Amino acid sequence: MGIKTSILLAEISASIGILPILIGLFRRKSANAAQRTLLLLVLFAFATEIVALAIAGLFKANNLFLSHLFPLIEFFLLSKIFQKELEDILPANFFTSLLIVFTCGALLNSLFFESLLQFNNKSRAISSLLIIFFTLAYFYKTLKEVKIKKLESEPLFWLSIGLLIYFSASFFIFIFSNYLQPSVKLSYTFWGIHALLNISLYLFYAIALWIKPQKTV
Repeated sequence: MGIKTSILLAEISASIGILPILIGLFRRKSANAAQRTLLLLVLFAFATEIVALAIAGLFKANNLFLSHLFPLIEFFLLSKIFQKELEDILPANFFTSLLIVFTCGALLNSLFFESLLQFNNKSRAISSLLIIFFTLAYFYKTLKEVKIKKLESEPLFWLSIGLLIYFSASFFIFIFSNYLQPSVKLSYTFWGIHALLNISLYLFYAIALWIKPQKTV
């Protein structure tokens, strides 16, 4: 994948975020708590991508400090979404304890191990594994209880698929990101692939925000 193609994909990835935002705003009156929280996540992700592109493109400056902030907010909001859904199979204080440990670990990592001027691959990789766990726990609970009439009409089902695909693939990009920097072409190729994954994630966000939640049985 060429550098120009990777840059184009990054721009598309940033701009396509407007789709789930518009859908979320349009559907906000009928949205449930999980969808409203997801809309906040999409708004924050979209704003972060726009700021990152502006810093790198207009000011030619390092924007990697954003990789230290974004996973904290992303993990917090996704935890809130899955906390309510998984309260029957996980201890009441599980998510609170996990949030505290992850936040403290991420802050310590940024202060002492990974500079704000380099990509925060450790925290991103760890949050990826935890979010993958959330999605698998959701699928386990859903298949075990069989309470949803039409699984394809459940917003959290589409959100979980999107998250599972994105974080399963992006995990390896996050792990090796700092090792790829010496090779400019290879680095752009991997981040071009990440842009494609991000585009697919936004599309799954759009589906999750569009669908009206169904009643369980």
